[in-house]
Amino acid sequence: MTGERNGNAPDASGEYGTYEVGEPGEVSRRGRGTHTPYPDEVPVVARVARALEALGATDPRFEVYATGGPGWLADWDGELGGSAVGIVFEGAGPDAADVRLFLDRWMFECIPSADLPDLLTAVFTRRAAITVERWLYFWRVDVLTVTVGERTYSTGDGHDPERRWSPWENDLRTA
Repeated sequence: MTGERNGNAPDASGEYGTYEVGEPGEVSRRGRGTHTPYPDEVPVVARVARALEALGATDPRFEVYATGGPGWLADWDGELGGSAVGIVFEGAGPDAADVRLFLDRWMFECIPSADLPDLLTAVFTRRAAITVERWLYFWRVDVLTVTVGERTYSTGDGHDPERRWSPWENDLRTA
């Protein structure tokens, strides 16, 4: 049995519904041919887990959930480099060309699956930077920038001078 978190309300016990993971074509609670994929059915999940293990994560196993159709979401929370870290990424199919990554409160769109392990490795080996930039002359924005090969990825979040930064973020702050 595998836990399912798909937006349905929990039952009276506070637990989300469970169902048997079946083969494509079998009928599951979600309908014919849909099931929660095992982590090894989504190649990028296995590659990211190996990258986290190389970075020192003691238990880099992701929970993988079906999100409808062939879509999936991989979720991991743990300690990495002295920081409590949450990593969630999602793709449109087992061999998704690109994924959306949520790294704690930072969100990256359209990251090529092949670059995801290297992006996370760059962040946690201090080969990334968090800077404060101006947007439209009025607003200050915190920007996390990561370079993987010849590609540069960045994401922003509203600047809050009172923000409590996690240790991994403090390591990347340049301003």
